[in-house]
Amino acid sequence: MDFSTKVHKNYLNLQKLVGKNQSLIMLSFFILWLAISLGIFQLRYDFSFKPFFLTQSSQYQITQKFEQTFGQNSGSYVIFILHEQNILQPPFVSTLNKLSLQIKGVNGVSQVLSLTTLESLVNVPSQNNSSALKIIPLFSPEIFNNEVELQKRLQQISNNADEYRLLLSKDQKHTLLAVKLIPPLSDLQQRQLIIENIESQINSHLSENTQVYKSGVSVVEATYAEQILIDQLIATTLTTLFVALLIYIVLKQWRVLLIVLTPVFLVIVSCIGVMGWLNIPITIINSVVPAIILVIGVADAIHMILAFLRNYSQDNGTEVAIEKMLFSTSPACFYTSISTAAGFFSLLMAKLVIIQNFGLIVAIAVIQLWLANQILIPFLLRHIALKPKVIDNYFSNKVVTLMYTLANFALMKPYRILCCTGGAVVICLLSFNYINIEQKFNEELAKQHSVRVAQTLLEQKFSGFLGPDISITRVDGEDVFTNNSVKKIRTFITAIKALEHTDSIRSIFNFLPHKNDELQYQHFIKQLRSLPAEQINLTELINADNTVAALQVRISDIGSKQAMLYTKQIQDLAEQHLGSEFKVNIVGQWWLAQQGMNQILIDMIITLCTAFVIIIPIIIVALKEKRLIIIAVLINFLPILIPLAYMAFTGIKVRIGTAVVLAIAIGIVVDNSFHLLTKLRLLAKQGLSVQAQIQTMLDHAGKGVMYTTLALVAGFLSMLSNQLIAINDMGVIASVTFVAALLADILLLPALYSLSLKNLNKKGATLNIA
Repeated sequence: MDFSTKVHKNYLNLQKLVGKNQSLIMLSFFILWLAISLGIFQLRYDFSFKPFFLTQSSQYQITQKFEQTFGQNSGSYVIFILHEQNILQPPFVSTLNKLSLQIKGVNGVSQVLSLTTLESLVNVPSQNNSSALKIIPLFSPEIFNNEVELQKRLQQISNNADEYRLLLSKDQKHTLLAVKLIPPLSDLQQRQLIIENIESQINSHLSENTQVYKSGVSVVEATYAEQILIDQLIATTLTTLFVALLIYIVLKQWRVLLIVLTPVFLVIVSCIGVMGWLNIPITIINSVVPAIILVIGVADAIHMILAFLRNYSQDNGTEVAIEKMLFSTSPACFYTSISTAAGFFSLLMAKLVIIQNFGLIVAIAVIQLWLANQILIPFLLRHIALKPKVIDNYFSNKVVTLMYTLANFALMKPYRILCCTGGAVVICLLSFNYINIEQKFNEELAKQHSVRVAQTLLEQKFSGFLGPDISITRVDGEDVFTNNSVKKIRTFITAIKALEHTDSIRSIFNFLPHKNDELQYQHFIKQLRSLPAEQINLTELINADNTVAALQVRISDIGSKQAMLYTKQIQDLAEQHLGSEFKVNIVGQWWLAQQGMNQILIDMIITLCTAFVIIIPIIIVALKEKRLIIIAVLINFLPILIPLAYMAFTGIKVRIGTAVVLAIAIGIVVDNSFHLLTKLRLLAKQGLSVQAQIQTMLDHAGKGVMYTTLALVAGFLSMLSNQLIAINDMGVIASVTFVAALLADILLLPALYSLSLKNLNKKGATLNIA
């Protein structure tokens, strides 16, 4: 007796024991479910970009150390773009001044930057013939009471608009109102409350003619949080409706829906509870878990219900039909659950924590689904009476006809199927050169979405809030304004400004005169430290003992591929202009995010290979026979190539959502092939012809494969309702994968199986539609 047979026999004995102790088992099951589900009250959300950071890299530690000194300046600002036909009009500027002063008084705001708060730093002579630094506001408080002087100043700004590009657009129809918040980026809830307060102030001061666009890291994160919750509620609802409609169309019994969906919904609740107990937050990626659980759980349930109805319609009693259902489906359900869980467990090999958590929670959910289906479905079948009718309706007949037509063609023309498969593999492999690995944060929302419109406007009219921070220190630990350092650092900054994607650079040199006298620089910095800190923000640009200088580089959303090239150019420039005397580190939230995106491709390859390494031994143990094992590997390899080729031809990029879907898919696509091949393994022992084996396999397992594929495709296509393009594309790629898997199961499997047998009837035979 082989391992698989032992597992099957012991499993049936366990099911008989469960049947005799239903009350005790169900009570224990309910108590366990309730205890796990209570974790929901510990659940938290994290829709920030931090989960995408490569926290295991040395750069993460360097960035943390940098931010302890200089803060998170790149994400601390909330940006409002104000649009008027002519910004430089006294009424609007006066209103802007009042608004800026009002916002500055909001609790949690540290600085407000607008045209009316803009200040310049000038070098004026002092009494002892030395120079001194003084801050002069662009608009003094008195000027707003003198319309003539105000008009002159506005005309001066209009004539020299390029000097105010930071806050005034070239067409002079847009201006920025940038508000720096005190709470850290991690405290999104508190920042959101402050943002709402600021918006209230804006709405009360500005006229209806002024259009307001909102942007900034916290704004994007808050929008994602709100959008994801709405989208996933819609997606889960649509998935439930699609699956319920499919089951009803096929089985024509509403009671079946209760049997199929009860275990799934219980597992969705308990899975969210597990996330709470394990302190795994709901993120952009794992927000799709409920929809995934729904379609995976329904797949095995459909196979079980079809087997029950097939036996029940043969005048078998309920208990006999349940026993035969378990006998025919339990091996496949057991091994498919293991292989699916293994596919998700392979994501633990990824370096990004967000992908690790996603893989872990869905793998646990798959195990829960298997347990729930095996315990609850027999229990529900004993207590909910179903009609013992064979499925016979227009939809099911069309589906079955299509299945047999494809299988007949495969048996009649096996070599043609193999040639077409070989050609498809070659095309897929050649298309890999055209796969685009790219992540743009601003492209995760639809073009017409207000946040994306705002960020696009910000980049076109001003400059974005994205970009790297750069830390510069001397290797010897000395002051950066000694040993001819100033000239080298200035040259380095000039070289970065000349790069194609650079929009702006902010550094301590923005406030210092262009001289090479290092003693004078130290003198000027000492004076700068005596000025009000909030007016200069000196602490963002140089540390207390002048040993570390920071550069704030801002660029547009150029995407992860270009971002890696851009930072490589900066590193090359640092080596060229600063040499071995300096240590230069690229740091900041933007850089951590780019590293995480770059890691996605590596993680995809690693997890894909890991999934195969884990699943192949399961296939060997389950199928035992060499030819069946080879067939299983071949038919499950093709559905991985096809979605990659589809991405290459359609231009769908490898990024947050699409990168993880392949490792997910390999675990799920093995599901249907297990149901087919385990049935073939049993039939092969009965001495039937190839045609008879394929016929019986399709009668018993093929229909379930067709229906579960439809359920999977319908479930994942419900993600098209999602406003986040990453999740949207995840649904498309997963659906393509499942359709490819179905074609492999119905076309390639019969062709390979028939060719693998020596006693193949070369004339072929036609399968009868059952």
